[in-house]
Amino acid sequence: MKYTLHHIALSVDRLDWYLDFFTTVFEMTVRKTAGDAPERKIWFHEGVQLNEAVEKPAAGTLYDHLAISAEEKETLVARAEEFGCRRIKENWISLPDGVMIELI
Repeated sequence: MKYTLHHIALSVDRLDWYLDFFTTVFEMTVRKTAGDAPERKIWFHEGVQLNEAVEKPAAGTLYDHLAISAEEKETLVARAEEFGCRRIKENWISLPDGVMIELI
């Protein structure tokens, strides 16, 4: 199963970590890349866009959360925990820097 959402753009200061996270945990595939460090951009086929930020953005200032369709929620939570994430509610995980993902 592929995990999808319509679109969300995130400003992140650890672009390579996020690239690894989304490709490993959710098996997303890169559709397009642009720019050079420290202003790289990556788009996934599944609707996530990563914008490299020079400075760490304040958590929660640019978005509320990502909602991703998922059938095997427990498998995804286990994969995410390997990245230092934690479950915060039944169908919610929090990434180490405060990004929240709702599994629908």
